[in-house]
Amino acid sequence: MNSKFKKTMGAGVALVLMAACFFPAIAGAFPAGDPMKDKVDGRKGHRRPVLGFWRNAQLIQKLGLTDEQVKQVRDADFSFREKHLALRYQLDGLHLQMDKAFSADTVDRAVVRQLAEKIADLQGQRFVQDVESHLALVEMLNKDQIDQLKMYEKRQQRHDRKQGAKRVPDKTGEQQTPIDE
Repeated sequence: MNSKFKKTMGAGVALVLMAACFFPAIAGAFPAGDPMKDKVDGRKGHRRPVLGFWRNAQLIQKLGLTDEQVKQVRDADFSFREKHLALRYQLDGLHLQMDKAFSADTVDRAVVRQLAEKIADLQGQRFVQDVESHLALVEMLNKDQIDQLKMYEKRQQRHDRKQGAKRVPDKTGEQQTPIDE
């Protein structure tokens, strides 16, 4: 009787463990794919760098980029990402200091304001870097390539938002044809 009880108990424990593992997945607690796939460093609200498209060989071919253009975009991408990382780490450090300042027994308003000003300055620098990356792209590609890239990005944004819903007409009222169709 004792061994039968152990077998029943073991089977029950296994069943409970399986249920704990599979029911959340079935209920959609863990969505398929990577929900942060197009987020830089996995944080919510961040987009892929504008120059990162050089990794998409199919898009490069459809845009008709030359080898020299691909090399320029790739080099600029790495350069801008290095600068962006440096600023991000500085911002993370300042946010940590801000948390520390707010969690002190007595909050020093002057210190918090100084940290806030530094954070705002670094965020401004990041914005300027993003604008510079867009300007660099304009210098590397011709007008048709830029227009096609914009159309591709709009299509990706719509796809990410609506996951296969109807196409939205552009400003002229005409439906845009995506690059890869």
